[in-house]
Amino acid sequence: MACRANAVGVWFGVCCGLFLVLAPSQRLGAAPRPAFDDKALAALRARAQAGNASAQHQLGRHYYYEYDRFLGRRQEDLAQAVHFWRMAALQGHARSQVRLGDCHSQGWGMKVDLVTALHWYRKAAAQGDADAQMALCAVFEFGVGVPVDKKQAHAWRTLALAQHHPIAQHEQGQMLLLERRDEAGAVKWFRLAAEQDHVPSQNQLGLCYQEGRGVKKDLIESYAWQHLSADTHGLSRKWRDEAARRMDAAQIAAGKARAAQLRMQMDAKDLAERRGAEDDRPNGEP
Repeated sequence: MACRANAVGVWFGVCCGLFLVLAPSQRLGAAPRPAFDDKALAALRARAQAGNASAQHQLGRHYYYEYDRFLGRRQEDLAQAVHFWRMAALQGHARSQVRLGDCHSQGWGMKVDLVTALHWYRKAAAQGDADAQMALCAVFEFGVGVPVDKKQAHAWRTLALAQHHPIAQHEQGQMLLLERRDEAGAVKWFRLAAEQDHVPSQNQLGLCYQEGRGVKKDLIESYAWQHLSADTHGLSRKWRDEAARRMDAAQIAAGKARAAQLRMQMDAKDLAERRGAEDDRPNGEP
């Protein structure tokens, strides 16, 4: 499938930056790492330096991952990533505008600057970028650097929801479950986000199956959804093991088989979507 400096920075990280962590399919860590040999990298750099915004964005991602993969965190790579994202953002490249907003909000290669972060998120959101729309939703929901405005938060969330953003889908499910007591409606939205590999929604869907909330109780299905991320997420592992304590060996085996089936289906869908986005659209990169 993500900080506000000092008091402000903490809340920005909690509220707005949450989807950096919780929605890997939508953010930096989710897209395939750029893999360029020396020849391809040189060609990409030439296109970027010639002013191609798409190449600038891709080169920014390349340098970000070069920065991220070394334990020493080479600051020169991060500086290069910011440099190329800024070049593309100034040309109106929506994905780079989001990345530049992330850099300003998280303090990547610069001091935290929420005003500038919001500027870039607004630019990208106006172009229809769902991540930027969810960032603005969080900003207005919690009053991060602006007055709390639930109406605007709802409006931005609705726009992201129309684009099938998993965080928006998860929040819609939470609202139906906790505020309207519409368990069946909540399950619908949790499932849509869970199928996009959104871990909190997989957890919630698993719990719904475990407790029979909005769906027929099914420990095998509960186990399967929790098992998908149990190796990397402690909460998933905890709830999966809780279901397992009420299952026999045959049911656990069936749960693992179902999880493998779900993973195969999600991977196939993800691959198809990526192949469909391989045309060099200026704002189409992850």
